[in-house]
Amino acid sequence: MLAAALIVVLLIASGLAAALLLTPGRGSTPPLEERRSVRAWVDLSSVAAGPVRDEDRWGSVETFAGSRSGTLSYYRQVSLRQTAATECVLLGGEVWCMMRSNTTDEVLMRYTPTVRGPGWNISFECYAPQAGDALDPARGEKQIGLTGALIDRRGIALAAVDLSYGTPDENYVRLRDAGAGNATYFSESMLPSATYRNEREGFASERYLVSFQSMGDGLCTITVLHTSGTMVGRGAVTIPPAWEGPAQLVLSTTSKVLVVQSTDPAVPWMTDTHSGAWIVDNLACRGATAPYPLAGPLYGYASDASSVPSGSFPAGAPRGDAEVTIDGVKAAFNAATGRYEADVAARTIWGMGVNYTILLDGVTVNDSMELTTTLTAPHATVSEWWNGWDWVSVFGLDDCGGPDSALSSYRDYHHPLTAYVMYVGGSSSQTLAYPYLEIGLHAPHDWQGGAIKFWRDAARQADDGVGMLRENYTFASRWDAPANGGRGDTYISMANPGNKATYQQLYALYAAGIRIDGRSSDKEAGSPGNHTQLGSWYDAGGYQGTGAGWTAYRPMDLMDAARLLSWDHERPWNESFGLVNSVAENHGVLRVYGHPNRAISMPELLYWIDDPKTNYSLENWKATDGEVASYIYGRWSTSLSYDTGRSDASTWTYNVGRGSAADAGVWNVPVTIAIDIHGRTVRDITVKDGGRTMRMSSGSLTDLHGARIMDSGYDLRNGMLYVSGMWANGSSISVTFADPAPSALEVACSAPLIMRADRPAGTYRGGDMMAVWTPAAQ
Repeated sequence: MLAAALIVVLLIASGLAAALLLTPGRGSTPPLEERRSVRAWVDLSSVAAGPVRDEDRWGSVETFAGSRSGTLSYYRQVSLRQTAATECVLLGGEVWCMMRSNTTDEVLMRYTPTVRGPGWNISFECYAPQAGDALDPARGEKQIGLTGALIDRRGIALAAVDLSYGTPDENYVRLRDAGAGNATYFSESMLPSATYRNEREGFASERYLVSFQSMGDGLCTITVLHTSGTMVGRGAVTIPPAWEGPAQLVLSTTSKVLVVQSTDPAVPWMTDTHSGAWIVDNLACRGATAPYPLAGPLYGYASDASSVPSGSFPAGAPRGDAEVTIDGVKAAFNAATGRYEADVAARTIWGMGVNYTILLDGVTVNDSMELTTTLTAPHATVSEWWNGWDWVSVFGLDDCGGPDSALSSYRDYHHPLTAYVMYVGGSSSQTLAYPYLEIGLHAPHDWQGGAIKFWRDAARQADDGVGMLRENYTFASRWDAPANGGRGDTYISMANPGNKATYQQLYALYAAGIRIDGRSSDKEAGSPGNHTQLGSWYDAGGYQGTGAGWTAYRPMDLMDAARLLSWDHERPWNESFGLVNSVAENHGVLRVYGHPNRAISMPELLYWIDDPKTNYSLENWKATDGEVASYIYGRWSTSLSYDTGRSDASTWTYNVGRGSAADAGVWNVPVTIAIDIHGRTVRDITVKDGGRTMRMSSGSLTDLHGARIMDSGYDLRNGMLYVSGMWANGSSISVTFADPAPSALEVACSAPLIMRADRPAGTYRGGDMMAVWTPAAQ
């Protein structure tokens, strides 16, 4: 019988806390570089089918953790195959199997595990990154198939499971008994590859889990589960005496790729190719009765370390008998939280890779998560957006012939601009004139038929595009200008790689230096923008009509940020403002764009965005794409601590530092520290930053006066003090008050922390799944 270890993924909203503690250093003056610690965790639970036999205490899971992006022939026990029709490429710790033309039984990869006993269980996880659970037959027949077959050392198949998203006749899950030559359909409908969680997390992927299990009794039990909580099907085949035992799990595809003529009258000769893809992860081989471990979290979010976390574990699920290490530290099982927890160093790095290992009943898992920790201090936090504003607007120009065309199109507005350059024109010096401009990228420009690109072409075109900017422009923005401390080679932004894209293109662009990109408008499988393995700040009414706006928890999320509002064509005011309002209320980024030689069709809305709000409570920071990406890095990499040795009743002093923007491939931009002054009167503000000392009283510290275009300085507004600076390590802020403090300042700190698996580990919802996966059902 199939046993499963279940991960309860934490999707904790902003007001709820998790098992995370920040331990400030002892002593009167905690130095900035002092190693604080945060309590990170791994969730582990098991749905047991019965006792584990001693001879079955062995096994491992291939998580692809640590794999570099690109095409490889082999990765440990997995061989990967690339053909003219298909490509298996490692991206973000998963194998992305893409089909760009019709295939029949085309081998994608072979998993050759080490079987260490007469009883075994060989399994894999998979999902198709596509919109919806079926494909629309109106445009033509289409199929995205994945087959997992178990073969012996002579290549003779025992059984195979076919999973196929497609038009009605090609939509199914079935089991094929190779020896008997028959097929059993488990389902003639496919379950969605993504489900909506909430406004913060947006969509999370769901997966199929396919298992081949033999107890050594002459039968092989095949089980197909889905992480949304569905037992898709189970069947058994007889193992023939001549079959020589499991040698490989072979994954292959039979697919029908839809090719249609362009519907755009401007390019009637072009074709539109709707490719397909399956994502494969967690290939496993273990003893027949050993549990199947999955480790998380996919998301873990903590905002208040003082609260006790609450875990939603199924009855009897927490496993306290595993060996777990996190970041090299042995993790103890916390019976109160049901988690394995360890204190690890609190390094303020956005998306820091943290390795963890699990040994559960002889089965080993080596994986990694991305950990982000933000440090708060008494009454002070790193502001979500520059100068404490509620949301962000970006004005950009597509298909741009250089800075001139962007400046001309937006000449009536006082807003920074992003010029997505396709053709070389103008010069970098045009980025330096207030209200400033950024030179971004719009090459490669895959429009019709673009979602068919494999890794080699994607990497070459990404390098060519960024190289074009570096050869023709001296720097990308005022922050990149060497005269202002920049490197002169950091081109961050791209409109999007055409209306269509492949994941290969987005990962290749990231490797080439792009840090913020545009969502593909293609909702077919294999194109970014239709599930949330990438993605941030999606529009209301977006994917599957639900709408969401959520934070970029890891750097790759910004490679699928939506460009939401086009001014090329007129839209009703209510519709357009509804979109803007949704972004503002979700504290998101509104990316506005249009094309050269077209009039702005909704000037009144753009003026409203540009002007100070007089009838609206939520104000926006006016930015460029690269400023957004750079600020987010700065926010997640800035450290903050209260300096008790230099503070008293009339002065609060904070130590501030940050990670290297250049190392992260972004600009060094001002980051805002928000301080709640609790109605007190500020007499002076002193900032020490990068060897300079600036004071409010002398005028050397700039008074920003409600500024909405990025700069360094301070802003006193609505009982809050916002101080923006570059924050070289060793920087500090001292706030001196005209009135004494009413009481001593509480110095206990909290540390919001975000954890996300380096590979998307699936979203295993404890309550739903347990309703189906009961021990009796196993």
